[in-house]
Amino acid sequence: MSALLLAVALAAAPAPAFPVVRVHPGPGVSPAAARELAEEAPVVLHRVGRRLALPVPAPVDLHVLAGLPIDEKRRRALGLAGAPDWASGIAVPSRREIWLFLDRLGIYPHRELPGLLAHEGSHLVLGAAVPPGTRIPHWYDEGLAMVVERDLSLWDQMELARLALFSKPIPLAELRDRWPRAARRARAAYAQSFSMVSYAEDHAPPGAAARLVARLRAGQPFDAAFALAYGITPAELERRWREHVFSRWLRYAVMMAGALVNGLMAGLAILAFLLVRRRRRRRLAEWEDDEEEIARAPIVRVPPRHGRRAEDE
Repeated sequence: MSALLLAVALAAAPAPAFPVVRVHPGPGVSPAAARELAEEAPVVLHRVGRRLALPVPAPVDLHVLAGLPIDEKRRRALGLAGAPDWASGIAVPSRREIWLFLDRLGIYPHRELPGLLAHEGSHLVLGAAVPPGTRIPHWYDEGLAMVVERDLSLWDQMELARLALFSKPIPLAELRDRWPRAARRARAAYAQSFSMVSYAEDHAPPGAAARLVARLRAGQPFDAAFALAYGITPAELERRWREHVFSRWLRYAVMMAGALVNGLMAGLAILAFLLVRRRRRRRLAEWEDDEEEIARAPIVRVPPRHGRRAEDE
């Protein structure tokens, strides 16, 4: 099916019904928060399905915890073995489960609960749509989930600038089958994958993710399916992103560093000026105190010696 026919078919397809979501609040989660999630979750997941033009599996079990359990034995009992400590949420498509950890909200890259739910919902929808055992590269899975969650923000720009200034882009080959375990490296991987998939989405016709899934269902390997869905190979995407996008953030980072240095120098100059002025005022005050003390001191007249008076006379 051509891209045009597929786009027409997707546009003509009836809107999917709101998915059934069963909310399971854990200890420390208030009943009010659980009720709010029970109302919002079907709407959020419905929007995720429409955004990706893919069906949302149902029913979805949404587990909400105050935080990821520290004990690894407890994690294994919940089916969360191997989850990194910095994880904000986890999707398990094979079990139609989404896990959210509220204590991680506000830490990059997730700021709000609906956005985090949309992010994990994207993992769930994409993972349920492809054939079992299909390996989707982490950079695409995470980057697409970020695109579904929200638009690129100043938050992401700062992460990209930090990556440009203090590090370098992570090769896609390193983000294909694994994700960084260190929190700082993971933040860089999120920002990079987000920016890269956003670039691919901006230059592809609508419904690229659905076309990719259709190609994967037909048995094509990911790189070939991605090239047909987005009109560019992953290798070419990485090259163009480095040239046209990351180089811009490198310039931005250099300018930001220059502004930071100039601001620091100006701040030091102002501080030095204030210290000198303060020292000068203190010295003047000491001089004034000395003058007042001298003025208040009684005049003591010393009588001349007898021999001196005789000579004068």
